[in-house]
Amino acid sequence: MKNKILCLLFSVVLAVIDLFIKFYVKNYLNNKDSIKILNGFLEVIYLENRGAALGILNKNIWLLIFISLIFIMFFILMLFMKRRFNNIFLISSAFIIGGGIGNLANRILTGYVIDYIKLCFFNPVFNFADCCLTLGFIGLIIYSQIT
Repeated sequence: MKNKILCLLFSVVLAVIDLFIKFYVKNYLNNKDSIKILNGFLEVIYLENRGAALGILNKNIWLLIFISLIFIMFFILMLFMKRRFNNIFLISSAFIIGGGIGNLANRILTGYVIDYIKLCFFNPVFNFADCCLTLGFIGLIIYSQIT
């Protein structure tokens, strides 16, 4: 049980980090030029995403809030219902829950998700919460292959 509580606390820390970065980007990059890092390999830019990944379900805020809530609750329930688990499952769940909470909170507070990371070889702009979600799902794939 202690590990599960630590997992949820880690999720909250990830969500707070995400929201802090989004707050900073919104207040310091909104209506300004982007910041290029590593000779343009990475660009920090301000973008309001009113949809989900890659802009799908654009302007369907209530549907996206509902879907996010369902996914977050599902992973929290899985975390507490699952009797046997390992650290890969716990960490993956924490990343998914934290990333989900970060984007959900941003969507509820502003009506959109702030994206700000752009890579020179990858056109879509994304954020820290998206990175958490991606790492979490990759971890779950690894977990499913080793158990």
